[in-house]
Amino acid sequence: MSLKVLALGSKSTNQWISNALYLKNAEVTCYSGLPDTSSAIREAKYNLAVVDSYIADMENLCFKLIWYFRLRVVIITSKIDKDWSSFKLLGVDAFISPNTGSAELAAELETIAAKGSPLFPKLKALVVEDDTNIREAVRLCFQMFWPEIELNVARDGKSGLALMKADPPDFILLDLGLPDISGYEVMSQVRAASQIPILVLTATLDRDYIVRAIQGGANDYIIKPFKQIDLMTRIKKHVIALLENNNSAFRFFF
Repeated sequence: MSLKVLALGSKSTNQWISNALYLKNAEVTCYSGLPDTSSAIREAKYNLAVVDSYIADMENLCFKLIWYFRLRVVIITSKIDKDWSSFKLLGVDAFISPNTGSAELAAELETIAAKGSPLFPKLKALVVEDDTNIREAVRLCFQMFWPEIELNVARDGKSGLALMKADPPDFILLDLGLPDISGYEVMSQVRAASQIPILVLTATLDRDYIVRAIQGGANDYIIKPFKQIDLMTRIKKHVIALLENNNSAFRFFF
């Protein structure tokens, strides 16, 4: 395959990457940071991005590269022993030391690029939320970062339960303060029939509410208004683990 690499980092790091890939006849495009225009990245059709760990706002940068541009991502870092768990959850493929030899670096990048684009399974989500703005924020987030998701929306608890029975989802995003029955009651009825992941959407930081939600069957909670990266990665953490355990045909990122 003809390797096309997007290198984001310092001049010296980008030059090191370019030199390592020279004998592979790879095409390496170097920037000090992510270009302002998305079209430049989409039109280039890179196989992967190599990111210098000294770039600012690394987590959001990697999130955009993987979830929006659907690129494999490798991070160059001298802090290999650092806790990179949040980046692994995003889908970063590897963390490589700048002391790595050129041949080893080229081989590693070729291996990762050969995996192809990150895969996002087609899933069904049920959102039970009475706030119009939150529903729209969730819809736009999926549209931008995970358009493969088929989204069903309910404005109250009873409608949500009816939708769950009529068209069973793979996971549920659930508000606690609904206009008819409470989110806790919805959880109770869902848990009587299914163990699918339930992620609570809540505007409160009150520990008692959160503990009650977890004890009632919630897998996790997300504070409103949420950050896009938090919503997507929390879903990945709970939903994909369940799918991988139950169905080996589902593959996500790795």
